[in-house]
Amino acid sequence: MKGPYRFVGRMITDTGSVEGMQLGLGVEKSGHEHFGEFDNLQMCYYDISRIEQSRRDEWIRGLLKNHHHVIYASEPDKAVAFETMLLESGESQLNAH
Repeated sequence: MKGPYRFVGRMITDTGSVEGMQLGLGVEKSGHEHFGEFDNLQMCYYDISRIEQSRRDEWIRGLLKNHHHVIYASEPDKAVAFETMLLESGESQLNAH
């Protein structure tokens, strides 16, 4: 096989416990920091309704910080996609005012 490779899946299977969330956030951060070395495209998916409640906000912020793009689908025919870099630009502008 020759790159670039395309992966669709989920490496983090335990998003329902505090321990699983902590491990998952670490894996997501490390993957994002080394993404350029992988020569691939990765698509991760998560069911937000199953994410452990006490860390849900932290998890979602981590997903946004550690991915280049996000697709949020509340229904199969209701989805929005955006570049997470746009969120950083908005935060910078809000902090400047």
